[in-house]
Formats: sequence, structure tokens, C-alpha cells
Amino acid sequence: MSVNFIFFTVFNIFCLNICVKSEAKLRPIYNSGHDVLFVARCEAKCWRSQNKGCLRECLLRPYIKPGLCPQNTTILSPFARVCLELCHADSHCPRLEKCCAHHCGITCQEPDQLSSAVGVPGIPREIIITELRKRAVHIQWTKKSHYNLNNSSTVIFLIEERHHPGKHYTEAKLTKWTPFLTTDKTECFLKKAIKPGNWYQFKIAAVNENGTKGYSKTSYPFSTSVSPKPPKKPLDIAVSRLYKTKNGSINAELKWKEPPSDLPVQKYKLFWSIRLHGIKALDSVFVRHQFVSKEQKTFLLKNLSANSEYFLQLQAISQFGKQRLKSDKSNLLLNTTLYKKGVP
Repeated sequence: MSVNFIFFTVFNIFCLNICVKSEAKLRPIYNSGHDVLFVARCEAKCWRSQNKGCLRECLLRPYIKPGLCPQNTTILSPFARVCLELCHADSHCPRLEKCCAHHCGITCQEPDQLSSAVGVPGIPREIIITELRKRAVHIQWTKKSHYNLNNSSTVIFLIEERHHPGKHYTEAKLTKWTPFLTTDKTECFLKKAIKPGNWYQFKIAAVNENGTKGYSKTSYPFSTSVSPKPPKKPLDIAVSRLYKTKNGSINAELKWKEPPSDLPVQKYKLFWSIRLHGIKALDSVFVRHQFVSKEQKTFLLKNLSANSEYFLQLQAISQFGKQRLKSDKSNLLLNTTLYKKGVP
């Protein structure tokens, strides 16, 4: 399978039958713990249904997956040959696997004759990824002709993606495959869904109410030509606790939320300053700073002076190769006269 990367103006897509990522959102049910292909099969079955409970009702019913249980059990993996009953229906098995009996147990096994199964969509092929302007990407694929003889059966396409941030592609850094979106079209226009500075791969499965024959070949790694932007400034910065310690100093716990970013935030830099009154008419400012790990969303400022005003600033930092991307700073004014007595 070949994947082409074509760069052309956004005007070229006006004639395309497209789905927009903001409209073709993935249903929350895909994050409920159910097997994603099982969910996609039920979504295809309920695609045009007016019954709001159709999808959940479908997920409660067992169904027979396409393909046949293997006849030659001598080639099964050691796990598949285990003498246990690990399933009771095909719907208990992940992905394409069927629940099959062998000489001393019942386990999930890869099916035989899946490629020739009747009434099941063929595997999509020829994924084409096209970068447009304004951080938009167009994905198109080819469906196998005559894959479904029943015209009343809806076929949807489940797109899964995996990615990793960085300037250079490294397969070992890729995330696990994750459901991205579903559509009944053979192309999608993704606006701002693909983040600059990240490498992506896609695979696609065609699914109807009878099931699926599996995924397409994985696309070649893709990254946009747009450079990543620095993170937005940290969100909702606030002092959650302010109290006086036994030695008379003030402690303040600062909290915040992670900001949106093209690349993962690698760390934060916290600045705090107090106005010091000197001999001269002009005041001087003493500034301190501290790096905070990306996992932290709180920081305890210790031994602050009582009856003082501090100016706090917090900055998010991400990394793109050797380039450090710094956000604007979130600002907060802290008055230590507002402390609560006693140590919490």
C-alpha cells in the first residue's frame, strides 16, 4: 500500500464529500472498556436508528463474529491451548478473535476463512494523507468494491491513530492504537485535530452489523510542515492554602491546571518576588524561581514573609528538538496578611 503526502490549497477540497472532525466526533462509548470493533459493529447497526438506546442494547447482546473456528488446533499458541474456559461467546473476545473450543478448553482464537466471509465489508486500502493550509489535514481511503451485497446495511469506517511528539520519527515512542473517529464516508477533513510537532500513523477498519474483516495496512508516518507553537499559559492559577507556621513564617500552596499545547508540557517555571523597601526612595524587588516537574500541578511556597505582597508568575515549557518553547506567564498577586492561623 502506498501513502502519498500532497500539499495543495484548501480550495481543492470544495468538491470532496468530506466529514469534519468537529462533526464526526467519536462517541464516548468507545472509552467505556468495550472492545472497539464490537462498539463499531453496534454503531453501524444503529447508525440510522431513532432508538436512543439502540447502541447500549446492542452491546449487551452476544453475536457471532465472521470467520470459522480453527480446525487444526495443533498450531494454536500456548495461551490459546490452555485448558480453561476463558470465554462463552465471540463478543467476549477482543478484536477479530472468536470463542472456540479445542481438545481441553474454550479460548479466544484467530478465525479461519475471515477474508472470504459473506456480507462483511472488505478491508480498506490506499490511505492518502493530504496536508492543507491552516493546520488542516485530509485523509482519504479506498473501499473494496462489492464488499456488501445488502444495500440496506450501513458500513462505517473506524479510524484509529497512534502518535508521538518530536522532531524525528521513532517507532518505539508511538502511543498505543486509539479510536480516533467513525464516519460512513471514505474521507475526512480534520481541522486542527492533528497537532504540529507530532508524528501520526493511521489504520482503518470497515465495519457493518455483521462485523469486520480487520484493519488496513498502517499508513506511513505523517507529520505536518507547520512548526509547533509554545504552550498556552497555565490555567486557573490560584492559592489553595495560606497559613502561618509555628516559626511565624507563611506557607502558601499554589495550584494550576495544564494548558493546551501542541507538544506535551515538559516542566513549569515558577517565579515569585517580594517588594523590598530600601533606604532609597525607589523600592527594590527580590526575585526567586524554581522549576517544577510536569507531573506536579501544585507547589508549596515556604517561609514567606508576613504582612507582605508577593507577585507570582508561572510559565509552561515544552521541547521540540533542541528548541525550548515557553508559554506566556500566568500572574497572581499574593497578600500574606490573609493567612489562616494554625498549620493544616
